[in-house]
Amino acid sequence: MNNTTQYIMQRYLLILLILGFAATTKAQTEDPAEHSRVEEVTIIGTFEPIVKDAYKIRVKPEIVNETVKMPIDNYSIASKPVLALPEMGEYKAAPIPKFKADRFDKNYLRLGFGNYTTPLAEFFANSNVSRRSVLSLHLKHLSSQGGIDGYPDNAYSHNLAEIGAKQISKSLIFSENIWFKRDVVHYYGFKHPDSLPDVSADSIKQRYADMGVKFDMRTDFLKYQSDVNFNFGVGYDYFYDYFKTSEQTINVNGGLAANLEMFDFCRYQTLGLDIDANFWSNSYDTLDNSNASSFEVTPYFSAKWDEYSIKLGAKLGYQSDSSSAFHIFPAIEAGVNVIPEKLQIFVGLGGGIHRNSFRSLATQNPFISTYVPLSFSNQKFKVDGGVNANIIDNLSLSADVTYSVFDDYSMFINNYLGTTPVYTFTTISDNVNVLDIGIEAQFDYQQLFALNLGARFYSYTTDSLKYAYHKPDYKIFFNASVFPIEKLTVTLGMNLVGQQYVLDFDNATATFSDKKLDGTFDLNLMGEYLVIDNLTAFLRLNNLLNNKYEVWNNYPTQGFNAMAGITFSF
Repeated sequence: MNNTTQYIMQRYLLILLILGFAATTKAQTEDPAEHSRVEEVTIIGTFEPIVKDAYKIRVKPEIVNETVKMPIDNYSIASKPVLALPEMGEYKAAPIPKFKADRFDKNYLRLGFGNYTTPLAEFFANSNVSRRSVLSLHLKHLSSQGGIDGYPDNAYSHNLAEIGAKQISKSLIFSENIWFKRDVVHYYGFKHPDSLPDVSADSIKQRYADMGVKFDMRTDFLKYQSDVNFNFGVGYDYFYDYFKTSEQTINVNGGLAANLEMFDFCRYQTLGLDIDANFWSNSYDTLDNSNASSFEVTPYFSAKWDEYSIKLGAKLGYQSDSSSAFHIFPAIEAGVNVIPEKLQIFVGLGGGIHRNSFRSLATQNPFISTYVPLSFSNQKFKVDGGVNANIIDNLSLSADVTYSVFDDYSMFINNYLGTTPVYTFTTISDNVNVLDIGIEAQFDYQQLFALNLGARFYSYTTDSLKYAYHKPDYKIFFNASVFPIEKLTVTLGMNLVGQQYVLDFDNATATFSDKKLDGTFDLNLMGEYLVIDNLTAFLRLNNLLNNKYEVWNNYPTQGFNAMAGITFSF
C-alpha cells in the first residue's frame, strides 16, 4: 500500500470515528431519537422468503437501501387484519419467470375491491429525471371493515406515501428516501360478553403514524476503481400512536474498506471497518420519558482466492438505557464455491445487539399496549451454515441451519387492561437458545409453470419460562404458478404454521395460564389475465377453507375473502 492510500484510509477512519462519537454525545445530552430500517405496519401483506439468500462474502462495502423500488405483486393476500408472526417473516409466492414480469412498465396504477368492504388503491411511478438521476413515488391505500362476527369493531386501514431519489456521479452514488405511513387497527381481541354493553369503536382504536427521511452515499466501486471505498448513511424516524406515545430514532452508519496486496495468492484482499450507531428517545402521555442508544464497530479483514472466500473480524458493541453494557461478538464468515455458479457452501459466526423498540414491536404486533416495555436483546453467539445448489437448469435448492444464544429474548404475551376484558399485548423476556433449520426449492419449466416450496423448523430452549410464547415450531409453504395460455397466470398457494404456546389471561380467575394455539392452514388462489397491452385484470381468493384461526391469541382472522381489480401499467 503506498503512502497516499494509507493517508486516505487513515483520514476516513478518523472521520467515521469522530462522527460516531459526536452522535453518541448528542444522543445523551439532547434526547434525540433513532432511525432504523423502514418496516411497514402491514395490515394485509404478502409472505417474504423464508430461506436465506445465497451467502456472499462482501469484498467492498455497499448500501442496500436506495430509491423506492417498484412493489412486486406476488400473488398472495393475507386472510387477516393483523401482521405476520413475530420474527417469522411470511411466505413468498412462486417466482414468476421474466417473460411474465416484462408486461409491467416502470409505472402502474392498481385498483381493487373485496368483500368485507375492502378497497385497494396503489400507484407507483419511476422517472428518469436525467441520465444520472431517478425519482420514484409510491402511494397506497388498503382498508377493510373487518367483518369478524361476534367481536367488537375490527376494521383496519393502511396508508403509505413514499418518495425516493437516486443520483450517480462519476465515482459516487447518492440516494434519499422520505416516507409517511398511517395505520389504524382496533383492539377487538376478546369475546364480547352479553352482560356488557357494546364497546364503541373509538374506545378500542389504535392508530400508528410513521414519518422519516434517510440519506445514503457510497462509492460506485463497480465502475470506479479505487484503493479505498466507503459508504455513509444517516436517517431519522418519528413514530407515534393514538395514545400520545412516541419514539424518535436516529441512525448513523458507515463503512470504510481499503484494498490490500498482502498475499500473492489472494485476488481480493480488504481491510475494513463498519460502524452502526442508533439513538432512541421515547415519550409518553403519563409516564416518564426515556432514552437509549447502541453503538457497534466491526473491524475486519476479508479475502478471496480461487473458489474460497473468508472474512475475519470482531464486533465491539455498547448499549445504554437504564443501564449500560459492553459486548464483543465474533464476525467470521467463510464460503466455498464448490462448483462455480452451481454449488456453494457457507459457514459463519456472529452476534449483535438488537433493540426491541416501540416501532419494531408495533410493526410485529399492532395490538401491543401503548406502554409496552422496551429493552435490548443480546444475541451473544450465532453459528450458521448452509448450502445453495443450482446444479440442474431451472432448479434452485438451498438449506441452512442457525443456532443462536440470546440474553433477554423478547416474546409477546397477553396484557389485561381496564375494566372491560380488552386484551392487548405486552412483552416478557428470557434467556433463550434458538435452533432454526430451513430448506427451500424453486423450479420453473419452459415458461409453463413455476414452483416454490420450503419449510422452516424451530426449537426453543428457555431458561426460566416454560415455553417460548408466540413462537410456532414450524412453517411450511407451497406455491405453484401455471400459465395455461399466453395471457393467463394462475397461482395456488398453501401456508402451514405449526402450533404455538401463549400465556393467556383468564378473566374469571384474574390469572395467567399456558394455552396452546392450534396450527394454521391457509389455502389461496389467484388469477391474472392480460386483457390488452398494459391492462391486467386480477382475482384473488384467500383462505379458501374459511379457517378462522388465531395468529395472535384472542384475535381471530377474517375467513374467506376475495378481491378483484385491475392493474394499468404505463
